[in-house]
Amino acid sequence: MRVSKVVGCSIATVLMSTALLAQQPALKQTRDSKPAGNQLLPGQSNAGNQSKTDARDNEQTGGQAALLTTNEALAACLAIDNKEEVELANFAKDKVSNKSVKDFATMLADEHQSCLDAIHQAVPKVARRVTSNGNAESNIPAKAPHVGSAIEMVQLHQEIANHCLEATKQKLSEEKGEKLDKCFVGMQIAKHAAMQSKLTVFQKHATGELKNVIADGLEKTKKHLKVAENL
Repeated sequence: MRVSKVVGCSIATVLMSTALLAQQPALKQTRDSKPAGNQLLPGQSNAGNQSKTDARDNEQTGGQAALLTTNEALAACLAIDNKEEVELANFAKDKVSNKSVKDFATMLADEHQSCLDAIHQAVPKVARRVTSNGNAESNIPAKAPHVGSAIEMVQLHQEIANHCLEATKQKLSEEKGEKLDKCFVGMQIAKHAAMQSKLTVFQKHATGELKNVIADGLEKTKKHLKVAENL
C-alpha cells in the first residue's frame, strides 16, 4: 500500500498551520503599535494623521477585515480540514467493498461533520464561511495584498487542502477491491496521526468555546486513529 502522497499532504498542512500561528503576534503588533512620530502636541488634532494611517493600513492589509484573531484563524483552518475529511469519507464510502471499512468511512463523514458544525457555532464570524464547495471566505478581498497576513495563510491552507483532496481521490480511483480498502484505511492512519499533532498544538493557542471544541475533536481523532489501526 502506497500512502506517501497523503502523508506528505498531512505533514505539509501541519507545517503550514504552524506558520500561520507564527503570524498572529506580528499582525497584532503591526495593527496596535503607533510610531512615536504620530504623538500629538497639546491642542493639535490627529485627524489628518489618522486618515493617513488608516489609508496606509488599508493599502498594506486589504482592510481591517484581512486581520484575523488567533481563534478566527485556527477555526478557519480546522473548518477547512474537517470539510476535506467529510468530502473524502463520503467519496470513499461508496467505493470501498469491506463492510467494516464502509462503516468506518460513514462514521468519519458523520463525526467530522459534527466537528465542523461545532466549529461554526464556536467561531461563526470566520468558520461558517468555509462554504460547502470548499472555498474559504472571510469578508476580505480574494487576494489580500499584504504578504504574510493571516488571511493569506488561511487561503494557502485551503489551497493545500484542495490539492491533497484531489490527489487522494485520484489515488483511490486507481485502486479496486481489497487494495482500495487498505489504501483508504492507510491514508486515514496518516491523516489522523497528523491531525492529532495539529490539534494538540492548536489547543494551546485557542481560547473560549473553541478550546473545548478542539479538546473534543482531539478525543474523536484519537478514536478514529485507533479504529483505523485496528482495521
